[in-house]
Amino acid sequence: MRERADEQPLMSEVADSVRATALKAEAGLRQREGGHRAAFAEIAVEFQCRMSPHWNERRKSTDMRLKMGRPRFPWLDRRVVHSVRIVCRRADAWEPCVYVNGNHRTSVTTVAGLPSSNKEGETT
Repeated sequence: MRERADEQPLMSEVADSVRATALKAEAGLRQREGGHRAAFAEIAVEFQCRMSPHWNERRKSTDMRLKMGRPRFPWLDRRVVHSVRIVCRRADAWEPCVYVNGNHRTSVTTVAGLPSSNKEGETT
C-alpha cells in the first residue's frame, strides 16, 4: 500500500480494495447457515476525482494517482474532474471494470497495469 497516510491513492489500490470487498462479502454470504442463501450480482463504487499519471514502481507499470476532495483553491486547479465508477460483477469473476465519465469501459488491468486474474485462454 502507500508509504505515508497523506499520499493520494492509486487507481490500482482502489480497484484491488473493491474486488477484495466483493470476495469477502461473497464468502460471508456462503458461510451463512439456513434454508436459503442470499447472493448478490455486483458491487460498485462511484466517486469524482482528478487524475494524474504516475509510475507505479511496485507494479512496474503506469497507474493513475487519484486526487479526491475539493482542492484548496479550486479556481487555480485546472485539472478536469472525472466521474469514476468501478464495478465488480460475479459473472466476470469479480474482475473490476472501470467507467470514466460514463462512456469509457475498460478493465483495470489495462488502465492500471494489474495482472489479470484469469489464466491465458481461460474464460469466465
